[in-house]
Amino acid sequence: MRKLNTAIAVALFAAGCSIVSVAAASGTENCRDVKARLTFPNPDGEANCELDGTVYGLCIPGSSKGNLKGMYTAYYQFDWFVPLAPLGVPEPDGANSNYNRNVTVVDTHRGSLIGDSQFVFDLRIFASGGGFVNPTIVTNGTGIYEGARGWFAAVFTDETFMKARLQGRVCGPNIPGGDDDDDDDDD
Repeated sequence: MRKLNTAIAVALFAAGCSIVSVAAASGTENCRDVKARLTFPNPDGEANCELDGTVYGLCIPGSSKGNLKGMYTAYYQFDWFVPLAPLGVPEPDGANSNYNRNVTVVDTHRGSLIGDSQFVFDLRIFASGGGFVNPTIVTNGTGIYEGARGWFAAVFTDETFMKARLQGRVCGPNIPGGDDDDDDDDD
């Protein structure tokens, strides 16, 4: 009986995804895979940056090249780095896990993607040059990204934290269709 219930749940989920896909393909919005390379000339960031009238304690600017070309910036408040151990959150032996939150903005010549990023990372891995992933949920946008939704993630594998891959999927009513993007041209 459990296998039958699982099969029914999977079938209903697939049907739901098909309905969403048909609605998205009906001309109301287009989707695009995000594929870019990030470079951070100063991974230590800059202090006291401003975004929309809010001063952030730290921002880490970088450049994005690929089908989302522009300026990538992560904005942090210092109280957004929270150690998990004092909160009673279980963690592996010897771990030094921290919760992090930041506002991420990718400014292109055709508009900006704005997102909320939240993740947990282990400082032991971070300090030893290990990789980590910074996932972002798109919450807003301007220009062709107005009304956008979706996600992207910066995948850091370089031990200097000066390079990352940016990948994800963004959908919206003003985004040109297909995976090619005018943001890849040199301007």
